[in-house]
Amino acid sequence: MKGIIDIQYVRFSVSDLVKQQRFLDDFGMVTSLKDGTLIGRGTGSNPYLYVATQGEDRFIGMGFAAETEEDLKRIAAIDGVSIEPITDMPGGGLRARLTDPDGWDVDIVYGVEPVAELKVTPRNAFNSSESITRLGERVSLTPETHIVKRMGHVVINATDFRVSEAWYKERIGFITSDEIYMGDESNTIGAFMRVNRETSMLTITPCSAWEQARLASIIVPMKSMTGTP
Repeated sequence: MKGIIDIQYVRFSVSDLVKQQRFLDDFGMVTSLKDGTLIGRGTGSNPYLYVATQGEDRFIGMGFAAETEEDLKRIAAIDGVSIEPITDMPGGGLRARLTDPDGWDVDIVYGVEPVAELKVTPRNAFNSSESITRLGERVSLTPETHIVKRMGHVVINATDFRVSEAWYKERIGFITSDEIYMGDESNTIGAFMRVNRETSMLTITPCSAWEQARLASIIVPMKSMTGTP
């Protein structure tokens, strides 16, 4: 089922936005902090891939981009949620905010205006046993300020794996790329999930008996180390 084309961003509540901004800057994002909202973007055309507001340190949710406005309307109608103009983030567009079985916000957005991609220094050619593409040139690695490209993958621990799996499949249109099991194949302990991309963008794993539902990790594609001759 088509409908979602990519994961766009993650949202957090953070107690110290200034400290978090320093971390994101050091990590390789382009950041802005204004009116109590911290935004981080990558070198790609998405105007934001990380959003944080002031508050208790916690994960709030994530956002996915709908392929068409009709897809946005269809997904919003499943849970009967409203579609509102996006007025609190750069790029505008429309947004429907759903709530998954563990209480995470799941935003579906459409029509967010892209921004110009940032210039990235090309990687030096390098030699291998099969091909010599750099001959008589030295390699000098130089530090790069902005190395994060976009949001790539989110991993969540769910209270009930199968309930969350079904919820995301029905609304987002996910299909399972790979299931992880321990011992017997019926003992599934997680699944990599994708839509139309070849690579997965969401992994769901069940919580242990002593755990609460939580964000497990975020994966962002980054620019390779570069050298300048």
